[in-house]
Amino acid sequence: MKKSLFLGLALIIIALAQVLTSCAERPQSPLLVYCAAGVKHPMDEIAQRFEKERRQKVILAYGGSGVLLTKIETQKVGDLFVASSTFHMNIAQNKGFIAGSKPVVLNEPVILVGPGNPKKVSSLASFTDPRVRVSLADGNAAAIGKLAEDMLRAAGIYEQVRKKAVTVSRMTVEEVALDVILGEADATIVWRPTAERYARQGKAGIVEIDKGHLVVETVTIGLLTFSASRELAEEFIACVKSSGNIWTKYGYKVLE
Repeated sequence: MKKSLFLGLALIIIALAQVLTSCAERPQSPLLVYCAAGVKHPMDEIAQRFEKERRQKVILAYGGSGVLLTKIETQKVGDLFVASSTFHMNIAQNKGFIAGSKPVVLNEPVILVGPGNPKKVSSLASFTDPRVRVSLADGNAAAIGKLAEDMLRAAGIYEQVRKKAVTVSRMTVEEVALDVILGEADATIVWRPTAERYARQGKAGIVEIDKGHLVVETVTIGLLTFSASRELAEEFIACVKSSGNIWTKYGYKVLE
């Protein structure tokens, strides 16, 4: 009787072990996250945290928010979309690509200039100065480009600045920042965390945008309607939202 009982328990334990081993050997497909290039640093860290805690691979596909939106529309695969502004997220929602979205952090633009601000840039109006070489991101490709265009239009100087700019076709916020860092431009508009990172390195200076023309955006994360791993994607959204310490470390103001 006892031998039969022990044998039965042993068989149950072996069966459970086989089931657990089988599950471990069949991890879920990687999460594909289309992510704005401007939030690469915090999102890299958050993804690493998620992978460690959840033992789940996350693929972060970086690019300008507009470029990523085009990829989502043409490819119709993936799980999540992280946009640097509500503008591109709203377009994605209107096109039926987003099952739901949540705000994450505020995204404030500033003027990036060279160390010591040699051209004495003081406001957006300085962008019209013939001595000031300006670099702008493409408004169709990058959220910062669209926002810069909107602020310059509100100031009534966009066309004037566009005609004299050294370029208006950079695809991401990092590209326009590098134009200033490498001395190819004297001023541009970037997100504050990007500017502060280069300022800490002594590679650039920061000029605040006058309150009359300042527009603060919101980084948002949305669940794609064609996600094949919705439950896991929701877990990642929760991880992004609960990583306030990481966002704060990189200079963002966290939203509840």
